[in-house]
This record gives sequence, structure tokens and C-alpha cells, in this order.
Amino acid sequence: MRIAVGGIHQEGAGFSSHRSDDDFFDWREGRRVLEAYPTVPALGDDIEWVPLVVAMGGAGGPVTADYFERFLQRTRELLAAAGPVDGVYLDMHGALLVEGRFDADAEYVRLVRDAVGADAVVSLSMDPHGSVSRELAQAVDLAACHRHAPHIDNALTRERALAGLVDLLRSGERPYRAWLPLPVLFGGEMTSTTVSPGAEVFGRVPDVMREHGVIDAGIWIGFAWADEPRNHASVLVTGHDLDAVRACARDVADGYWNARQDFGIVAPHSGDWEEALAFARGDAARPTFISDSGDNQTAGAGSDSPWALARTIDRVDLHDLRMLFAGFYEPRALAFAVEAGEGATIHAPVGGAIGGEEPVVRDWVVDALIPGRSGEDEIVAALLRCGHVTVVAQKHRYRFVAASADTATPLYGTRGAAYFDSSGYDVVVVKNGYLFPTQAEAAASWFMALTPGATDLLYDRRLEYRHRMRPLHPFERDASTDFAMAVFHGREQLDL
Repeated sequence: MRIAVGGIHQEGAGFSSHRSDDDFFDWREGRRVLEAYPTVPALGDDIEWVPLVVAMGGAGGPVTADYFERFLQRTRELLAAAGPVDGVYLDMHGALLVEGRFDADAEYVRLVRDAVGADAVVSLSMDPHGSVSRELAQAVDLAACHRHAPHIDNALTRERALAGLVDLLRSGERPYRAWLPLPVLFGGEMTSTTVSPGAEVFGRVPDVMREHGVIDAGIWIGFAWADEPRNHASVLVTGHDLDAVRACARDVADGYWNARQDFGIVAPHSGDWEEALAFARGDAARPTFISDSGDNQTAGAGSDSPWALARTIDRVDLHDLRMLFAGFYEPRALAFAVEAGEGATIHAPVGGAIGGEEPVVRDWVVDALIPGRSGEDEIVAALLRCGHVTVVAQKHRYRFVAASADTATPLYGTRGAAYFDSSGYDVVVVKNGYLFPTQAEAAASWFMALTPGATDLLYDRRLEYRHRMRPLHPFERDASTDFAMAVFHGREQLDL
């Protein structure tokens, strides 16, 4: 049995000034591809694993057309050299955004499908913050997505997709797939599974699967900050019994659709920046974490917006608060800090490195230089202090990480992460939305600041879309659905 392994993993924010290319992706071929999947040997000695190319990234702006073309071309070459395969596993996100294209995920999967033929079994692992279009659902045999957000089941989802692929190959049976589009588009900060209703809506899926006896089922919520027609929620269910697959899909879809009015910002406290600062000055437990959600690096923003910093640094009423602005992509100030050394004072800009916004220019004391913790022989960040405010100026776009990587950190590594202890600060401003596990552990209280930017959580009111589905909740509150299901068997859509 021969199984090819490939993939491209990117969550693309269309309103971001950032562009994803060679510096963004970890391009893997050969032995490095299989090293990322430690459970592969346990799936059987009779399997020959055939590595293709895997381009692993996180969240960023659109992928450049040149990079994507090179990725597709190398994939074609390796598929041609591989010869016949029985199956293919593709490690993906589902919100891949490429300049000048719509539904790049489906384009990539169709390329692979055309190369390996209709008889090969194709399985994907995906992120629920992506989308499953009709074209994608028709091209695959199985797609497994995370059931937790934050994605503490990163590894488990990949294992599900791999094990499901092997099971299908051993059985020789082709499953049915039921796909339901839903006219709903929520941001991830509204659908976290750590609170209601997300905990119940997503948490019931395994029980519904067992009740109907299907192979797998998932809810994809779409990606709110990519302006594409496919960006809406959908349900995909795979199984061997046609009636069970259809019934399970309707059951899962009903659970999400019926709860649509109950989804909202998942933080216990949220509001504009002034309300965030008032919360921090009040009697909230410290350290208080504030999410600068409009510049959410983990959803593809540049992580360089000085909008919140500029409205804070000169505030006399905040001088008694030790404030840390973590996760700033600011290689210019970092270079000055490295040259000057710890303890020196530098005159440097912070902010606007990608987006071109007016930076905050000050005299900064270099309190610390932070080395990489993932094999880098370099300084990856500097703590720069001006009065009561400290900024983490980073070489890479990477979210704030506490003492160690957490369970929601992707398998493809933490290169560029600036690990440090934030316990000495009263307020920590992070450039993400919902808190990741180690952030939540460090936070005594939390406020989601609804700041403007590429990942604005008021997206239905403040961002301008040109290509989205209409009607679409919450843009149009009266959006309705007739649950227009499509069912596939192999490559064929059934006429039911």
C-alpha cells in the first residue's frame, strides 16, 4: 500500500497588509515531511509513505501568486515522480488565500486528485476556521477537522485523518459524503469551545456521530476575514450508510444553525479600547490580559499596528500600571536594540512595519534581549521600555508565548517565538483574539478589546466585503437556509 503525504497550511486574512511567501512558510520535502507525523509507523508495516511537499505556515496575509505557483509546480513534479499511489493524506488548514484566486484549497486538492486518479483515496486534516466548498467536498473522500478552539487537538485531528485513510484503504469501500452549506459567518472569537454555546454545539458532534454510526463529521465555520464566496459555515459528514450520513449531517447542521443567535464574543469582558483601559484601571484581578483583537496575528493581521499603543503610552492616568505590549512585529527597533545592547537607550519607531501606519517613535531602554528557543542562533525579540510601557519588539510575526509552548501550538514548530515571563506586569496586551492555553493560565482577568484592523471583530459593520455570500448572518440577520444538501459517492454527486 502506497500513501503520498503533502499539504499547504495557511489561514489567509484578505484585509491584512502582510503577504505570505518564502519567509512565512516552512517548505518541507523528503524525510522532513514524515518527521512531522510520529504516529505514521504505528499504522502498519505494509505501508510505503511517499513524501510530496508540505508548506507549513500559520496565519498571514494572502499568499503571493508566485509562491503558490512554485508550490503547485513542485507538487506536480513529485506526484509524477512518485508513480501510482493508493491514497493521499493532505495536511491543510482550509482558509488558504492566494492573490488573484478564489478557493485555492480546492484548486490544490483538484490538482492532486487529477494526478492520482479517481480510484485513490484522499484524506484531509483541517481547521474548523477554514471552509469546505462544494468543489472541495467532491474532490476528497474524508476530511477531519479540529473539535476544539483553541486547537488543543491539533495532533489528534491529524491522527484521525491518517487512521481514517488507512481504514478506508484496508476496507476497500468508498464512503458517502454529505455536505451542507450554512449562511453563517462567525469569527473564531465567537465560537471558542471553551464557553457556551460553542462548547455544547461542537462538543455534541462525537455523540451525534456515534448515534448515526458514521466515520467522521465536522463543522467548518468559515474564515471571517477572507473575502471569498466560499467563506461561510458548512457541515461535512462521511460514512458508509447513505441514510445515516444524510441524517447525521442534518442533525449536526441543525445544532449550529439553531444556536446562531447565541454566539457572541467569548471573552467575559469586551468593549472598545477606552473600556479596556477602564477595566485595567479598575478592580480587575491582575495581571489583566487585553486582546488587541483588530491586530490579531493568529488570524493573519500584521501584528504591527500601533493603534492601541499610540492611545496608551502618553496617558498620565495609567502611569501606575506596568503595561506590556507583547507580540509586536518590529524588526527595525529590534535591530537597533541588538546593536546597542542591553541597558542602552535607543531612539526607534514601533509600529507600522508592514501596514505603513504612523509609528510610535520614542527613546526606549533596552531592558532585555531574548534569544530563540527553537534552535535559532539569533536574538528574536527585545523588551523596550518607555516610562510605564514595555514593548516586545520581535523579529518574526509570532504570538506571545509564556514559559513553554502550549497544547494549541501547531506541530510545525515555534521558530521565532519569544518566550519570557510576563508575571511582573499589571497589564499584558496581546495581539491575538481568544487566549491560548498558556496565556489563559497566566491571566488573572481578561478583556477582549474590539480594536479596528485587518481582523476587526466588528467585521460585519466596519469591513468592506465585495465577494461574500448574500444573505449571510450576521450581516443580514434575516438570513435563512433550506439546508440544500449535496451527497457524493466517489467523484459523483448523487441525484436524490
